[in-house]
Amino acid sequence: MNNGVKKAICIASTVTMCGLYTLPIYAINEKDTMYCKANNIGVVYKETSNGEEKNEDMPIDTSIKYYLDGNEISIDDLKGKSGKVKIEINFTNKDKKIETIDGKQVTMYTPYIVACGTILDNEKFSNVTISSGKIIDNGSNSVVLGISMPGMQESLDIDEIDIPENVVIEADAKDFELGNMYMYIESNVFDNDLDFLDEFDDLYEQSKTLKDASNQLVRGSKTLKDGANTYSEKMGEFNTGVASYTNGVNTVSTNYSKINDGISSVNENTKKIAEGSSILSSGINELKSNLSTIISAIGSIKTGADAIDGGISKMETAVENNIETLTESTSKDSETAKALAKLGTATETSVASLIATKNALETTVSTMEDGETKTELQTEIAKLDEQITTLGKNTATERAAYNKTMEAETTGVLTGLNILKTSLQTLKGVSSKVTSGINQLVSGSPELQAGLDKLESGSNTLSSGAKSLSDGTSTLSSGAKELKSGIDTLNSNSETIKSSSSQLNDAAKTLSDGASTLSDGMKQFDNDGINTIYNFVNGDVKGAQNRVEKLMDLAKNSGSYKYVLKVDNLK
Repeated sequence: MNNGVKKAICIASTVTMCGLYTLPIYAINEKDTMYCKANNIGVVYKETSNGEEKNEDMPIDTSIKYYLDGNEISIDDLKGKSGKVKIEINFTNKDKKIETIDGKQVTMYTPYIVACGTILDNEKFSNVTISSGKIIDNGSNSVVLGISMPGMQESLDIDEIDIPENVVIEADAKDFELGNMYMYIESNVFDNDLDFLDEFDDLYEQSKTLKDASNQLVRGSKTLKDGANTYSEKMGEFNTGVASYTNGVNTVSTNYSKINDGISSVNENTKKIAEGSSILSSGINELKSNLSTIISAIGSIKTGADAIDGGISKMETAVENNIETLTESTSKDSETAKALAKLGTATETSVASLIATKNALETTVSTMEDGETKTELQTEIAKLDEQITTLGKNTATERAAYNKTMEAETTGVLTGLNILKTSLQTLKGVSSKVTSGINQLVSGSPELQAGLDKLESGSNTLSSGAKSLSDGTSTLSSGAKELKSGIDTLNSNSETIKSSSSQLNDAAKTLSDGASTLSDGMKQFDNDGINTIYNFVNGDVKGAQNRVEKLMDLAKNSGSYKYVLKVDNLK
């Protein structure tokens, strides 16, 4: 505990316990001490220094509030009451300055420590508590001592700890009464004992060294993690390869009997190859002798194919001409269509002429005198009218039927011709491919002749090689026994290799997981631990040191004036 704080508590406890008898002696004998009296709510009404009355403005304002069962109450109304009592003593530091800290303008307060105390009768007060201070119970009375440093929290700008600004006393009261409260205020808080702040320079340097070392560990653990992961991946690939290798050896060992059977089969089949090569040679000679006949036949086929292509082209041209002729003859602009149209027009004109003649006869008959002759003529004219009407209808019907029949027949013929045209085109395409194939056969016949010559030479070589192959398979059969012994030994050792590889792969995974955990943990340790410490030391601690040094300057500049305050009792 700081010496200034110890001193303030000692003086406050002495003043509280000795009370009125101590204060005049202390005030007179202590130089630069202001003795003050205040009423029950903390308002100073008398100041004395060195026996002389003063009228100075104190740097600390005091305000006292009283509560009964949670409700604020005046001190006079509280007297003699019983219940849950709270006494709230508020201190306000008025000695504030604007200072520059780390290049910023901040508000700081000259540091004062306030120690206050009173004595409570245990018969009237129980369950006594204090917000920041100490309670000394001697059996009959409780000495209540409180400490406050108003403005210090804001001056240091520290949120992690609470520096008391006020003092709150709570107790269960019975017939409330209160003796004098005493307060001691002093500005010489630090008492020049903060030489340890010089050691913070080493702390800053050490924190930087710690941070650099932690960064190296983070980078090293990251490198280890990457290397372990790569090693684990490659070890997995190696383990997979060993497993494939072991399986392959097992397969070779298991299937060796098939290999041995194959060697015997090869040995037997080499004789057949020799026999077959002789037969192949004979067949090649026969094929060469028949090659000229084949080439001649291909030439005849080519001539016939060319004739077919010519006939198809002529037929295609004739079909296209017929389609064109038929289409033109049945169109509206064709001569046939025009002749039919003229015939229809002439028929209609004849019918119209008959109608006009009939109308003229009707007019003539109508002028005749009534009689048997007129009646007979009118009857004949009526018959003529019916015949003319029937002729007109029959002419129109026959023309429509003729046109429909001609259209249907023409469409059918055109459809057939188009189908024939399509078929000819298809046939022409097939014929072209046939002709192309024949041409290729003709052009390839010299190559065929050369190929047969090479084939004949190869068959002779094959016959010779078959003999050598037969001799080699005998040697292979002999070496196969030694190979079987080696395969059995290899198969036995491969299982041991596979087991060891699997264990090594598991160890590599464990190493990779451990390296990852180490890297992640080291990174978290660096972020949450080392960086937090470094930032705290070089931020909060360094800032707090600068503020403490500034507070020391403020305390020195304020002098060493002290205040003793006595609050009136209530009895």
